[in-house]
Amino acid sequence: MHEIKRDRVSFSTSTMSRRLSQHFLEMYIPTILFVSASWISFLIPPDVVPGRMTLLVTLLLVQINLSLNKAKEAPRGTKITAQSIWNLLCITQERTR
Repeated sequence: MHEIKRDRVSFSTSTMSRRLSQHFLEMYIPTILFVSASWISFLIPPDVVPGRMTLLVTLLLVQINLSLNKAKEAPRGTKITAQSIWNLLCITQERTR
């Protein structure tokens, strides 16, 4: 006859959590402020082109720098992340107004 072996199986559950406050302070709040500042720049009269362009180019470069730094901190992956989509939307909002 064949022997039947019985193995013990144990199950455990674990709960993972992370604090979102730091992420909001470092990513979402600054990008919202940058996009808002770029929208406000269109209240500057059109004949003040140098000031307006300086503000918009500076905001765009800061936004790109923030996006690249956050992308370096993120884990590597093959798929697009929500953070990448957010950054892309913010950059396009700065350029389309």
